[in-house]
Amino acid sequence: MNKKWIKYLTFFLDNTEYGIPVDKVKKIIGMSGVTCVPMHKKTIKGFVNIKGKVIPILDLRLKLGLEEVECTDRTHVVIVEFEMEHLRRLIGLVVNSVSDVSNIPTEGLEPIKEDESMGLLVWKVRDRNILLLDTQKLLDEEEMIILKQT
Repeated sequence: MNKKWIKYLTFFLDNTEYGIPVDKVKKIIGMSGVTCVPMHKKTIKGFVNIKGKVIPILDLRLKLGLEEVECTDRTHVVIVEFEMEHLRRLIGLVVNSVSDVSNIPTEGLEPIKEDESMGLLVWKVRDRNILLLDTQKLLDEEEMIILKQT
């Protein structure tokens, strides 16, 4: 029997490991290129210009209800692709540190029932859990409007 595997980029927020599908990741950059702009929506930190495209930056810590922390030299922005209204858009996700690319079997993934709106799944491997994010379910309505405007 063939197992189906998906590649995920894993990263940390505090001591929790998260993952997003590698096929959604377009680029990983440092925080130095981010232009911070005060916004009505606190989760949007600012923008970055990559090859003439203005890309909004979402603080994933705040989005997931974690405390805001100062950026370090390990802080990165993971640029991911979203499909919106049949168009592809980019958004940057601020993460504490990038970990690895992992092959994760699709069988045995367990949905977290507390937050199905974010599309979180738990992957258990040995003594660690990885929370897998569905990037399509990550943004709320106000963040989607900001993404449409870029």
